[in-house]
Amino acid sequence: MRRPDAMQLPVSRWLLAGAAPLLLGGCVAAVAPIVGGGIFVGKQIKDEVAERRALREGAAALRAATPAAVPVEEGDPGLPGVEPVEARLTDLTELPPPTAADILPQGAAGGSTAYAAFAARAMELAAADPLSARRRSAVLADPASLRPTTRPCGLQRGAVLVDLDPAGALFDAARAQTQAGDAGLAAALANLRAADIEIVWLSGLPWIAEEELRGLLAARGLDPAGADRIALLQTGEDKPAARERALAGRCLQAVLGDDRADFDPLFQYLRRPEAAASLDALLGDVWFLVPTPLQ
Repeated sequence: MRRPDAMQLPVSRWLLAGAAPLLLGGCVAAVAPIVGGGIFVGKQIKDEVAERRALREGAAALRAATPAAVPVEEGDPGLPGVEPVEARLTDLTELPPPTAADILPQGAAGGSTAYAAFAARAMELAAADPLSARRRSAVLADPASLRPTTRPCGLQRGAVLVDLDPAGALFDAARAQTQAGDAGLAAALANLRAADIEIVWLSGLPWIAEEELRGLLAARGLDPAGADRIALLQTGEDKPAARERALAGRCLQAVLGDDRADFDPLFQYLRRPEAAASLDALLGDVWFLVPTPLQ
Protein backbone atom coordinates (compact mmCIF):
# COMPACT_ATOMS: atom_id res chain seq x y z
CA MET A 1 0.00 0.00 0.00
CA ARG A 2 1.50 3.40 -1.08
CA ARG A 3 1.77 6.24 1.30
CA PRO A 4 -0.49 9.11 0.27
CA ASP A 5 2.38 11.67 0.09
CA ALA A 6 4.88 9.45 -1.68
CA MET A 7 4.39 11.27 -4.98
CA GLN A 8 4.11 14.74 -3.32
CA LEU A 9 7.72 14.94 -2.04
CA PRO A 10 9.32 14.65 -5.41
CA VAL A 11 6.85 17.16 -6.74
CA SER A 12 7.83 19.60 -3.94
CA ARG A 13 11.48 19.08 -4.72
CA TRP A 14 10.69 19.62 -8.37
CA LEU A 15 8.86 22.81 -7.51
CA LEU A 16 11.79 24.05 -5.38
CA ALA A 17 14.24 23.04 -8.03
CA GLY A 18 12.24 24.86 -10.64
CA ALA A 19 11.89 27.95 -8.47
CA ALA A 20 15.55 28.04 -7.52
CA PRO A 21 16.71 29.85 -10.63
CA LEU A 22 14.03 32.45 -10.07
CA LEU A 23 14.91 32.91 -6.40
CA LEU A 24 18.65 32.88 -7.00
CA GLY A 25 18.32 35.13 -9.99
CA GLY A 26 17.11 37.93 -7.72
CA CYS A 27 19.98 37.39 -5.29
CA VAL A 28 22.52 37.30 -8.06
CA ALA A 29 21.02 40.42 -9.56
CA ALA A 30 21.22 42.11 -6.20
CA VAL A 31 24.79 41.00 -5.49
CA ALA A 32 26.19 41.79 -8.95
CA PRO A 33 26.00 45.59 -8.60
CA ILE A 34 27.69 45.39 -5.22
CA VAL A 35 30.52 43.31 -6.60
CA GLY A 36 30.81 45.57 -9.63
CA GLY A 37 30.72 48.68 -7.44
CA GLY A 38 33.39 47.21 -5.21
CA ILE A 39 35.64 46.64 -8.19
CA PHE A 40 35.11 50.27 -9.38
CA VAL A 41 35.75 51.75 -5.92
CA GLY A 42 38.84 49.63 -5.47
CA LYS A 43 40.24 50.81 -8.78
CA GLN A 44 39.56 54.47 -7.88
CA ILE A 45 41.36 54.11 -4.55
CA LYS A 46 44.35 52.50 -6.27
CA ASP A 47 44.46 55.37 -8.79
CA GLU A 48 44.39 58.02 -6.01
CA VAL A 49 47.12 56.23 -4.06
CA ALA A 50 49.30 56.08 -7.16
CA GLU A 51 48.68 59.77 -7.92
CA ARG A 52 49.60 60.84 -4.39
CA ARG A 53 52.72 58.70 -4.47
CA ALA A 54 53.75 60.34 -7.75
CA LEU A 55 53.17 63.82 -6.26
CA ARG A 56 55.29 62.98 -3.22
CA GLU A 57 58.10 61.64 -5.37
CA GLY A 58 57.98 64.70 -7.63
CA ALA A 59 58.10 67.10 -4.65
CA ALA A 60 61.05 65.22 -3.17
CA ALA A 61 62.92 65.42 -6.49
CA LEU A 62 62.23 69.17 -6.73
CA ARG A 63 63.51 69.80 -3.22
CA ALA A 64 66.66 67.84 -3.98
CA ALA A 65 67.30 69.88 -7.14
CA THR A 66 66.71 73.29 -5.47
CA PRO A 67 69.53 74.72 -3.28
CA ALA A 68 68.34 75.44 0.21
CA ALA A 69 68.26 79.13 1.19
CA VAL A 70 70.74 79.80 3.98
CA PRO A 71 69.92 82.94 5.98
CA VAL A 72 72.99 85.10 6.63
CA GLU A 73 72.95 87.26 9.68
CA GLU A 74 75.14 90.27 10.34
CA GLY A 75 78.22 89.24 12.21
CA ASP A 76 78.09 85.62 11.02
CA PRO A 77 81.58 84.31 11.91
CA GLY A 78 81.60 82.17 8.79
CA LEU A 79 81.06 85.16 6.47
CA PRO A 80 82.74 88.21 8.01
CA GLY A 81 81.31 91.54 6.98
CA VAL A 82 78.35 90.06 5.09
CA GLU A 83 75.01 91.69 5.77
CA PRO A 84 71.54 90.40 4.84
CA VAL A 85 70.42 91.45 1.36
CA GLU A 86 66.82 92.29 0.57
CA ALA A 87 65.67 91.43 -2.94
CA ARG A 88 63.31 93.88 -4.62
CA LEU A 89 61.47 93.62 -7.93
CA THR A 90 61.89 96.53 -10.37
CA ASP A 91 60.75 97.42 -13.86
CA LEU A 92 64.34 97.51 -15.18
CA THR A 93 65.02 95.45 -18.28
CA GLU A 94 68.77 96.19 -18.23
CA LEU A 95 71.36 97.65 -15.89
CA PRO A 96 71.88 101.43 -16.02
CA PRO A 97 75.22 102.68 -17.37
CA PRO A 98 77.93 103.20 -14.72
CA THR A 99 78.61 106.70 -13.42
CA ALA A 100 82.07 108.15 -12.91
CA ALA A 101 81.88 107.28 -9.22
CA ASP A 102 81.20 103.62 -10.12
CA ILE A 103 84.40 103.20 -12.10
CA LEU A 104 86.87 105.18 -9.98
CA PRO A 105 90.04 103.31 -9.06
CA GLN A 106 90.66 102.02 -5.56
CA GLY A 107 91.49 104.83 -3.16
CA ALA A 108 89.02 107.23 -4.75
CA ALA A 109 86.77 109.54 -2.78
CA GLY A 110 83.94 111.77 -3.81
CA GLY A 111 81.53 114.48 -2.82
CA SER A 112 81.90 117.48 -0.57
CA THR A 113 84.04 115.62 1.97
CA ALA A 114 86.84 115.02 -0.54
CA TYR A 115 86.67 118.59 -1.82
CA ALA A 116 86.87 119.97 1.71
CA ALA A 117 89.87 117.74 2.49
CA PHE A 118 91.53 118.85 -0.75
CA ALA A 119 91.16 122.54 0.14
CA ALA A 120 92.13 122.05 3.79
CA ARG A 121 95.34 120.25 2.88
CA ALA A 122 96.36 122.88 0.35
CA MET A 123 95.73 125.69 2.84
CA GLU A 124 97.69 123.83 5.53
CA LEU A 125 100.71 123.52 3.25
CA ALA A 126 100.41 127.11 2.06
CA ALA A 127 100.40 128.38 5.65
CA ALA A 128 103.53 126.44 6.63
CA ASP A 129 106.84 128.25 7.14
CA PRO A 130 108.46 128.65 3.69
CA LEU A 131 111.78 127.50 5.16
CA SER A 132 110.20 124.45 6.80
CA ALA A 133 110.49 120.97 5.35
CA ARG A 134 106.73 120.64 5.89
CA ARG A 135 105.99 123.03 3.02
CA ARG A 136 106.24 120.51 0.24
CA SER A 137 104.49 120.22 -3.12
CA ALA A 138 102.38 117.55 -4.78
CA VAL A 139 105.04 117.01 -7.47
CA LEU A 140 107.26 113.93 -7.24
CA ALA A 141 110.89 114.76 -6.56
CA ASP A 142 112.12 111.75 -8.56
CA PRO A 143 109.34 109.98 -10.47
CA ALA A 144 111.65 107.21 -11.74
CA SER A 145 112.41 106.09 -8.18
CA LEU A 146 108.71 105.45 -7.50
CA ARG A 147 109.17 106.85 -4.00
CA PRO A 148 106.40 109.07 -2.55
CA THR A 149 108.82 111.94 -1.93
CA THR A 150 107.75 115.35 -3.26
CA ARG A 151 109.59 118.54 -4.07
CA PRO A 152 109.91 121.34 -1.51
CA CYS A 153 108.00 124.54 -2.19
CA GLY A 154 110.22 127.28 -0.82
CA LEU A 155 108.85 130.78 -1.34
CA GLN A 156 106.69 130.02 -4.37
CA ARG A 157 103.04 130.97 -4.36
CA GLY A 158 100.72 128.06 -3.65
CA ALA A 159 98.48 126.61 -6.34
CA VAL A 160 96.11 123.69 -6.84
CA LEU A 161 95.31 121.81 -10.02
CA VAL A 162 91.91 120.50 -11.18
CA ASP A 163 92.10 118.11 -14.14
CA LEU A 164 88.89 118.33 -16.20
CA ASP A 165 89.50 115.44 -18.59
CA PRO A 166 87.86 112.07 -17.81
CA ALA A 167 90.24 109.09 -17.82
CA GLY A 168 91.34 108.29 -21.37
CA ALA A 169 89.31 111.09 -22.98
CA LEU A 170 89.01 114.86 -23.34
CA PHE A 171 86.65 117.21 -21.58
CA ASP A 172 83.25 117.30 -23.33
CA ALA A 173 81.89 120.83 -23.04
CA ALA A 174 78.58 119.95 -24.74
CA ARG A 175 77.88 117.21 -22.19
CA ALA A 176 79.01 119.43 -19.32
CA GLN A 177 76.36 122.00 -20.28
CA THR A 178 73.74 119.65 -18.81
CA GLN A 179 75.60 119.12 -15.51
CA ALA A 180 75.11 121.26 -12.41
CA GLY A 181 78.13 122.58 -10.55
CA ASP A 182 78.96 120.93 -7.25
CA ALA A 183 78.24 123.26 -4.33
CA GLY A 184 80.86 121.50 -2.18
CA LEU A 185 83.56 122.05 -4.79
CA ALA A 186 82.49 125.68 -5.29
CA ALA A 187 82.81 126.29 -1.54
CA ALA A 188 86.21 124.61 -1.38
CA LEU A 189 87.52 126.71 -4.28
CA ALA A 190 86.21 129.90 -2.68
CA ASN A 191 88.16 129.10 0.49
CA LEU A 192 91.32 128.54 -1.56
CA ARG A 193 90.97 131.88 -3.31
CA ALA A 194 90.46 133.59 0.04
CA ALA A 195 93.77 132.03 1.18
CA ASP A 196 95.52 133.45 -1.95
CA ILE A 197 96.00 130.00 -3.48
CA GLU A 198 95.75 130.00 -7.26
CA ILE A 199 93.42 127.56 -9.00
CA VAL A 200 94.52 126.02 -12.29
CA TRP A 201 92.05 124.16 -14.53
CA LEU A 202 93.77 121.71 -16.90
CA SER A 203 92.53 119.97 -20.06
CA GLY A 204 94.04 118.46 -23.19
CA LEU A 205 91.73 120.61 -25.33
CA PRO A 206 93.32 123.16 -27.70
CA TRP A 207 93.70 126.76 -26.53
CA ILE A 208 90.81 127.89 -28.76
CA ALA A 209 88.35 126.27 -26.32
CA GLU A 210 89.30 128.59 -23.44
CA GLU A 211 86.47 131.09 -23.87
CA GLU A 212 83.79 128.39 -23.89
CA LEU A 213 85.34 126.64 -20.90
CA ARG A 214 85.64 129.85 -18.90
CA GLY A 215 81.98 130.65 -19.52
CA LEU A 216 80.98 127.17 -18.43
CA LEU A 217 82.94 127.39 -15.16
CA ALA A 218 81.36 130.76 -14.41
CA ALA A 219 77.85 129.49 -15.17
CA ARG A 220 78.33 126.52 -12.83
CA GLY A 221 79.56 128.72 -9.98
CA LEU A 222 83.04 127.16 -10.00
CA ASP A 223 84.83 130.31 -11.16
CA PRO A 224 82.21 133.07 -10.93
CA ALA A 225 84.68 135.94 -11.32
CA GLY A 226 86.70 134.33 -14.12
CA ALA A 227 89.89 134.81 -12.10
CA ASP A 228 91.30 131.27 -12.28
CA ARG A 229 94.03 130.11 -14.65
CA ILE A 230 92.99 127.79 -17.50
CA ALA A 231 95.72 125.59 -18.99
CA LEU A 232 94.99 124.29 -22.51
CA LEU A 233 97.31 123.06 -25.24
CA GLN A 234 99.22 125.57 -27.28
CA THR A 235 100.40 124.64 -30.76
CA GLY A 236 102.87 121.76 -30.58
CA GLU A 237 102.25 121.10 -26.88
CA ASP A 238 101.14 117.96 -25.13
CA LYS A 239 99.23 117.93 -21.86
CA PRO A 240 102.25 117.50 -19.53
CA ALA A 241 103.92 120.46 -21.22
CA ALA A 242 100.81 122.61 -20.81
CA ARG A 243 100.73 121.67 -17.13
CA GLU A 244 104.38 122.60 -16.61
CA ARG A 245 103.89 125.93 -18.33
CA ALA A 246 100.80 126.83 -16.27
CA LEU A 247 102.48 125.95 -12.97
CA ALA A 248 105.83 127.59 -13.64
CA GLY A 249 106.95 129.61 -10.60
CA ARG A 250 104.20 128.14 -8.41
CA CYS A 251 104.10 125.47 -5.76
CA LEU A 252 101.52 122.82 -6.68
CA GLN A 253 100.14 121.77 -3.30
CA ALA A 254 97.18 119.54 -4.19
CA VAL A 255 95.67 117.91 -7.28
CA LEU A 256 92.10 116.82 -8.06
CA GLY A 257 91.80 114.10 -10.69
CA ASP A 258 89.81 110.98 -11.61
CA ASP A 259 92.86 108.99 -12.76
CA ARG A 260 96.38 108.49 -11.39
CA ALA A 261 97.85 109.87 -14.61
CA ASP A 262 96.38 113.24 -13.59
CA PHE A 263 98.90 113.34 -10.72
CA ASP A 264 102.04 112.46 -12.67
CA PRO A 265 102.61 111.50 -16.34
CA LEU A 266 104.66 108.46 -15.28
CA PHE A 267 101.41 106.51 -14.72
CA GLN A 268 100.83 106.61 -18.49
CA TYR A 269 103.99 104.63 -19.16
CA LEU A 270 104.03 102.00 -16.45
CA ARG A 271 103.90 98.45 -17.82
CA ARG A 272 102.97 97.15 -14.38
CA PRO A 273 100.85 99.68 -12.47
CA GLU A 274 101.34 97.68 -9.25
CA ALA A 275 105.01 98.69 -9.35
CA ALA A 276 103.93 102.19 -8.29
CA ALA A 277 101.85 100.99 -5.33
CA SER A 278 104.16 102.91 -2.97
CA LEU A 279 102.85 106.17 -4.45
CA ASP A 280 99.39 105.42 -3.06
CA ALA A 281 100.70 107.00 0.15
CA LEU A 282 100.05 110.36 -1.52
CA LEU A 283 96.37 109.60 -2.14
CA GLY A 284 94.24 111.63 0.23
CA ASP A 285 97.30 113.67 1.21
CA VAL A 286 98.16 115.79 -1.83
CA TRP A 287 96.55 113.66 -4.55
CA PHE A 288 92.76 113.40 -4.46
CA LEU A 289 90.90 110.91 -6.64
CA VAL A 290 87.39 112.25 -7.31
CA PRO A 291 84.86 112.13 -10.16
CA THR A 292 85.52 114.63 -12.93
CA PRO A 293 83.80 117.83 -11.71
CA LEU A 294 81.81 118.61 -14.85
CA GLN A 295 81.08 115.18 -16.39
